[in-house]
Amino acid sequence: MVYIFDVDGTLTPPSAKIDPKFEDFFMNWVATRKFYIVSGNDYKKIDYQLGKTICYLASVVFACSGLIHYKNCRKVWEVKHTFPVELYTYLQKYLKESAYPDRFGTHIEKRGPLINFSVVGRDCTREYRKDYYLWDASNNERKVLLEYLENNFDVSVSIGGEISIDILPRGWGKHKILDSIDDEHISFYGDKTEKGQNDYSIFQSLLEKGQGVFKVQDYKHTMELLR
Repeated sequence: MVYIFDVDGTLTPPSAKIDPKFEDFFMNWVATRKFYIVSGNDYKKIDYQLGKTICYLASVVFACSGLIHYKNCRKVWEVKHTFPVELYTYLQKYLKESAYPDRFGTHIEKRGPLINFSVVGRDCTREYRKDYYLWDASNNERKVLLEYLENNFDVSVSIGGEISIDILPRGWGKHKILDSIDDEHISFYGDKTEKGQNDYSIFQSLLEKGQGVFKVQDYKHTMELLR
């Protein structure tokens, strides 16, 4: 049996470091088990959230939704991809026209072969993160934008975390990491498993194959399940 874990909302609070008590529990739990990490974030952010020890112990850390692979904290594989200028131009235009009123810092973040786009911006406070999340839940901004981008550009898009979308090469998603895992029995833990969210593709792929899939509410729920 091998285990695959999402990071944000599964092993850590959104965009935050792992809770020290959960870290102690998780380190003991994985000491005798084979596991993988997959996240839409780049490796630097994953390292910040989980720490070097967990990243080193993982069989592979799949950063940028699996577009870049790290083993023993070193990059070993990467998809090479360049998005068209027209996509960046559209995102900049959309940023100016969005009905959400507040803006903070980085809005278009290039993570190697992945683009993370956020209207409110990745430098917003936790209060504004929650505010945008609730506003988006009522206005479906990210869902509508996802559909437009997939229909007008050669990309796949998923809703990542509370404030952003991830833009990937067409056909890509977290499910692609399964091509690199040859174990017969797999259990996956993730929180964004609904259609359009960034755990959906791997969750659905494993579900169709009769493998173990667990939709979690937060890292405390993950701990309950692992216990």
